[in-house]
Amino acid sequence: WTAKVLPYWLVKGSDIKVGGASTGACNPFLGCQLVVDTGTSVIAAPGKAADPILAKIGKVAEDCSNVKDLPVITFSINGKDFDLGPEFYVLRQTGENGAEECAV
Repeated sequence: WTAKVLPYWLVKGSDIKVGGASTGACNPFLGCQLVVDTGTSVIAAPGKAADPILAKIGKVAEDCSNVKDLPVITFSINGKDFDLGPEFYVLRQTGENGAEECAV
């Protein structure tokens, strides 16, 4: 199901997986509510929901050296899987010293 909740879309997810393994973030019977906002480029979640996902992702090297080795995050919505590779969920920025820095 979907619902328009101004200014966002609310969708029912059935699972969130990291590296192909379920994070347990969604209730097996009720699923979980996911908000889609096309006006942002970040993923946000309450700490309690984000902690198991971040634990499965693992440590992101501040110097970005391991980004290519990080797992894929998969959002299961309405029976379809949507994969998000690390190049899309890792934030890259230039630090004060001019070097590239990465974080989730």
